[in-house]
Amino acid sequence: APLISVIVPVYKAEDTLRNCVDSILKQTNRDFELLLIDDGSPDIAGNCDTYAAKDARVRVWHKENGGVSTARNLGLEVACGEWIALSTRTTPWTRAFSTSEHRSMYSYVRLSIDR
Repeated sequence: APLISVIVPVYKAEDTLRNCVDSILKQTNRDFELLLIDDGSPDIAGNCDTYAAKDARVRVWHKENGGVSTARNLGLEVACGEWIALSTRTTPWTRAFSTSEHRSMYSYVRLSIDR
């Protein structure tokens, strides 16, 4: 299982999603999964499957629109990482995270869901 699960809710993000996803995939610590949760996006951003086809760390879920909280909750349900990182579709990750630094660089929540 990956160390970190990065959850990105996707809705009407056509103009910003690529920069966000590319910045996450370029992180120096590669021990993560990227969970793209398509929250019923009506624009091209809803087609997140192209990212999953290019990178095995990317997993995609499609759901009916229910809002950012329901998208994050779905991400939490399917996450495999020991740590969770929540991101937005508009925020590129400008700093690399490493295994030793990830706790201080980002807000992580210990995953305490029994599987």
